[in-house]
Amino acid sequence: MVCPDCGSVETVKDSSDIFCKKCGLELDEAVYNTKGKGSRRDAEKISLPPTLYFMIDTKIELFALKLGLKHNKLSKDWSQNVGFKLSSNWLKKEQKDKALELLDNAFEKKGSELKESRQRIEANWHKISAFYFNEMENALGLEWPTKDYQCYLSLVCNGGFHNSSKNFIVIRSRLDKLANYVIAHELFHIYFRNYINRFFKEKYDEFDDLISEVIVNFVLLTEPRLKELFPSLKFSLDFYAKEEHRKIAQKLWPIWDNKDSFKDFMMKSYAILGREKLWISY
Repeated sequence: MVCPDCGSVETVKDSSDIFCKKCGLELDEAVYNTKGKGSRRDAEKISLPPTLYFMIDTKIELFALKLGLKHNKLSKDWSQNVGFKLSSNWLKKEQKDKALELLDNAFEKKGSELKESRQRIEANWHKISAFYFNEMENALGLEWPTKDYQCYLSLVCNGGFHNSSKNFIVIRSRLDKLANYVIAHELFHIYFRNYINRFFKEKYDEFDDLISEVIVNFVLLTEPRLKELFPSLKFSLDFYAKEEHRKIAQKLWPIWDNKDSFKDFMMKSYAILGREKLWISY
């Protein structure tokens, strides 16, 4: 059980009630002040934030390998990490079973390393997890679509991937200081897809993919409370490696810097980018 106020996972039980050991919050009532200040009496009641489960699975690693090959997002030493290489830049259908067998062997050999990575990354994420999930809802005005997400550790990917339809992300197992940011980044993409599909008549498409890659840094690195989670990262338009993303960021940044709300920002963003999207409310 994670405390939605301070993120602690330690609890104490008094009679029939459960309390956060660190801050004393009564967890079975799960109160949370959306403004982040004020007395508990003025707080709003909400459900507990989502949980991210950290896992290791070679079938997901095969997915990461295929996706990384397709988008050129594999680590430079991926073949050394898994003990095999490919003669081409794609995984052929007839190679799938053999690749999965080799990945099983690699994960078994690196079992201790992967276990240590999972423990370290999971512990660091738990320090910010509840705060992140709650502040994302405050910033964008949408509840997380589900309470359970999975994070798979990978020996091959460079950074991270996300699979929105199945609510899971994949991150590099050797990430250290940037692990929390990469996790938050990939979870944002899942969340943003649900935001578009919830509030706009026109469903999420490839153009929204481009916008998502731009806006994620606006939200995580400039929102007053969220940026506190990543103090080592400072937002700049030079943050974007791809020219396509940088050009969109240059157009949208003035709107973001003067937005009234996230809804206001999204409506103006589509207009300035020449896209027609109809906001719906129900």
